[in-house]
Amino acid sequence: MVKFIRYTESSFMMTDIAGSSMSFGFYGTSVTIVGAKRFNHGNYQVQVDGQSFPTSSGLSSAGLFNQTLFTTSTTLGFHEATITNLDNKFLDIDYVAYTTNIGEENEPLIINMFKDSHPSFMYLPQTSWALPESSGFFVGGCGHATRDATANATFSFQGKLINIENSPGIDTTDDYLGNAVALYGPVGPTSSEYTVSLDGGVPVPFNAVKQFYRPQQLLFYAANLSSTTHTIQISLGSSRGSLAIDYATVYTTPSLGGSFGTPIIESSDLPSQNGAAGLNTTMSSEEWRYYCLFKACTSDNLLNLVTEA
Repeated sequence: MVKFIRYTESSFMMTDIAGSSMSFGFYGTSVTIVGAKRFNHGNYQVQVDGQSFPTSSGLSSAGLFNQTLFTTSTTLGFHEATITNLDNKFLDIDYVAYTTNIGEENEPLIINMFKDSHPSFMYLPQTSWALPESSGFFVGGCGHATRDATANATFSFQGKLINIENSPGIDTTDDYLGNAVALYGPVGPTSSEYTVSLDGGVPVPFNAVKQFYRPQQLLFYAANLSSTTHTIQISLGSSRGSLAIDYATVYTTPSLGGSFGTPIIESSDLPSQNGAAGLNTTMSSEEWRYYCLFKACTSDNLLNLVTEA
């Protein structure tokens, strides 16, 4: 990775070796690969789900940045795009963007944002997790970080929510269903490899080690989820480096049972930090809003996600 101010977030990935490739898996309906075209760039080719597209050239006498190197639309589902350098010349990748659908066509997208301190998160062992060194770059100025290779964190979520503000107790109200989830945290030279398991499935390896520090990066994303309870477990995959968690977002729409309003969650469905079920119902409204930030997007249900190279 080479730092360059004309690239997004002043960084990009590059290769000048023929046959080198980058692969990107996604669940969605379209994908776009963005990079640069310059005097020392050559030819490249893209495959999506094994289908080869015509060879393209990245050659340009004048330096062109934030260029669409490739874009295509697909049917909604799981796909993999691979871009391969065909010459011993440069190929730059700035970022990849993809589009996915949640719920029905042309309805509002509802985004519930859960900070790392929300009771839906559980950290084990608790003594291995602490405030990140660069917490000022985290949402709300706080996060959870660990260097313990045996440590893990879980985030549990589903549609059932409770209304704390409008009841002296905890009363079950409407069902809210989210069928996509994203987990965010920092990447950088002191970060680590990590694995993510969804609903007890086989852990999938990822790597947050990058040349430059970048906060609030997409660490994991899953979609097409049912309305049942789901659990993400993220574990440190190496004894070197640190793993840090900033926040998670759960996506839903009105057709899935979601609605705009105060963020609320079912206490009986949450993992407990101390082995006992339940959450603190004495929190004030402002304290609760801090624990569970809420954002509502009134555009259609197309969700555009960007991942830095």
